Amino acid sequence: MSIFANPIQGVKIIAEFGVNHNNNFKLALKAVKEVAKAGADCIKFQSYRADTLVTKTAPKFWNWKGDADKTTQHDAYSAIQCNFNYKSPCYHTRFKDTKPYCRKRNAGCNGKGKHSMKCLASVNKTDECGSYEELMNECKKYKIEFLSTPFDEESLMNLMNIDGVMGMKAIKVSSSDLTNIPFLIKIGFYKVPVLLSTGASTMDEIKEALEAIGHKEVVLLHCTLCYPTKDIDSNLNLISTLKANFPDYEVGLSDHTIGILAPSLAVSMGAKVIEKHFTLNKKMDKSADHWLSVNPKELKELVKNVRKAESMMGSSEKRIFDCEQETYKYDKRSIVANCDISAGEYLGDVKLICKRPGTGIKPKFIKDFANKKAKVFIPQDTIIQLDMME
Repeated sequence: MSIFANPIQGVKIIAEFGVNHNNNFKLALKAVKEVAKAGADCIKFQSYRADTLVTKTAPKFWNWKGDADKTTQHDAYSAIQCNFNYKSPCYHTRFKDTKPYCRKRNAGCNGKGKHSMKCLASVNKTDECGSYEELMNECKKYKIEFLSTPFDEESLMNLMNIDGVMGMKAIKVSSSDLTNIPFLIKIGFYKVPVLLSTGASTMDEIKEALEAIGHKEVVLLHCTLCYPTKDIDSNLNLISTLKANFPDYEVGLSDHTIGILAPSLAVSMGAKVIEKHFTLNKKMDKSADHWLSVNPKELKELVKNVRKAESMMGSSEKRIFDCEQETYKYDKRSIVANCDISAGEYLGDVKLICKRPGTGIKPKFIKDFANKKAKVFIPQDTIIQLDMME
């Protein structure tokens, strides 16, 4: 069963790797392993084509020196769009498909469904012949979930049919597509959990998006669409606002701040899903996400802190907890004799005082005993018991 099955149990942590693999399949495989080692629940990639994502003249909305030579979004996204196959390059050997998928024919593939061991070994080792199918299998191996955000209908269809039946067990929707109603309607057809980022949107737009998706297995991810997000712009109080306005939906955080504090704070406010950008090395080039992402060490610490915050949230029922039982008895107060009290003598206000421990009569009853007589001699500093009175 998917970790995103409804209802969500426990906070789910998504490492947003995006295209931080720089089109190097070995790095993508390594990232899967590192995310699993850190204890996160899921690794997420991004699937898009610059030509279907953005016009050729759309200006960039970010300022990163690493792609300063790219003057438009199209230029920047074209340079880093993922070139992995959806199916394994040697998919036709496994499923007896006669259509050649393998691009390494010079390594021994004749393109007719027959592959030498040299070809198969080459496919497993080369950087450019990787596939989402293999990444999904790697995720299964390390017992984490595979996701990739689709940015167009073709990517959506391919990602949801990687294994020939059903690929991803959930769909992550970028904030940029929250208002893409036709796309959201198609996403809703798959009837799987949806993670919907809500950056740079209005409440009305969120309502319209939920109506388009058409089912309740949606997690609304609070998000500030600034890279990076300044602390003052985090607006984590919106987690409570989303919970109040959309009580039928789970709420989470897609975090773009620097550091690992925000996710733990979000959990304390009720976030059930945390998404955080992840990289293997902040100093890598090509992608503008590297420098603002967490590295493996930071991701591990983030997971640790989130789990601790989750544990600290505990119960919302006010009661005497098991760990407080002894404290409850010996830290509270009881009615105590403030002086020696002879048998037959009225207790009176001045003869009673309230002290620890709380193993006797509660202080709130002190007025009830002021006019009662002692049945026995009660030494000073004795905890008053009911059988001591007439």
